[in-house]
Amino acid sequence: MALLDIYNLRARLLPAIIGIAPAVSLAVVSISWSELSLPQVIATAAVAVLFVAASDLARRMGKRFERKMFASTGGRPIMTLLRHADPRLDERSKERYRSFLAMQLRDTPPTPEDEVCDTASADAFYDRCGVWLREHARDKTKYGVLFEENITYGFRRNLYGLRWPCLLVNGLVVAICAYLLSPYGSWIGETTRLEIFAVLTIAAMHAVYLLFFVTRTSVDQASDQYARQLIHSCELMMQNSNNENHGIGDTST
Repeated sequence: MALLDIYNLRARLLPAIIGIAPAVSLAVVSISWSELSLPQVIATAAVAVLFVAASDLARRMGKRFERKMFASTGGRPIMTLLRHADPRLDERSKERYRSFLAMQLRDTPPTPEDEVCDTASADAFYDRCGVWLREHARDKTKYGVLFEENITYGFRRNLYGLRWPCLLVNGLVVAICAYLLSPYGSWIGETTRLEIFAVLTIAAMHAVYLLFFVTRTSVDQASDQYARQLIHSCELMMQNSNNENHGIGDTST
């Protein structure tokens, strides 16, 4: 089932759960759970629907941020990493990867001069390389490290996309908790007051986490690491290609 796919759970649903945790906590303590009744059933169903909706929102907000991020960095990281002018990977390895990918695409890799004179065409080639690699590295068993890096990037991107909406919801939760703990909330019981204080503490810690740990830098790092691993997947593909060409593993007689 797609919803229960490991990527959906860790890269989409988990950011949604983290993002709305204070609001859900406030909703939970606001309802009496001493006995099962219609309000509790409705609340449970509403929370489940809220998580699904927040998961979809996390993906859409993450994709929206991703487009802005790539526009500001000159394209997808794999495009920039494969360029001749980019120093982050050694040139000999990049030459091997470009040649291998060009052979798969039945195209000619750009030269350093091509990248300067016709940047758009060169980037289009590198973009096709990225698409080809993503399509041919979907095996989670063979490319387990790549899959984990993809999840990490998806998680950070989607959570960062939710960052400001979640902080707004957080502020609303804090305001409600502050009101309930004020003299105006004297109608609530002492037990409930302690629960509300706990929610207020969670909301404060949640805000600190979103402000100082969910950052653009963390997304950039995950994006770069995923792109590097995607490019390095060429090594396994080239090895498999060489084995096939030399008949290694052929048991026919």
